[in-house]
Amino acid sequence: MVCIVLDADTIEEGRDFEYDDPLGTILRFHSGLPADVVEYVLLSDAVHFAGERPARSPAPWPRARFHRCGAGWEPCQRVPVRYSDEETYSTLDEFAGIVLARLAGELKEFAAVEAFSTLYACTDPWDALPHRDVFGLLNGLDWRRRHGDWRVLRLS
Repeated sequence: MVCIVLDADTIEEGRDFEYDDPLGTILRFHSGLPADVVEYVLLSDAVHFAGERPARSPAPWPRARFHRCGAGWEPCQRVPVRYSDEETYSTLDEFAGIVLARLAGELKEFAAVEAFSTLYACTDPWDALPHRDVFGLLNGLDWRRRHGDWRVLRLS
């Protein structure tokens, strides 16, 4: 999957994109989108800067490396592994919990697809987290309904 992060100051509604749903949450970009509005190209294993200047205050998310140990996975580093100045993890589940809490703190609410993509982008190898385990983590959280049938996570 390839996504782009656009410089919102240089694109115009109508010329470069239009809303593709009545709620104004899904954008459809036109094929004539100028290349100079693309700042970053996000790939499954890397972020490539393609703009004229880097983001003003990038805050990269730490990527955690795990290796197989018996039937499970454990951190490659000695535990507890420091995630931030305040947080450490010793297991894959603890790491996933920290990532989900950070995601909720930054976005205030998020959909399951955002949780999956963030967890997989931060976990090396990504398949250390089977889908069923991510669903298990998400099912243990407090989901709220919003926008009809869309389910989003909003932590209180």
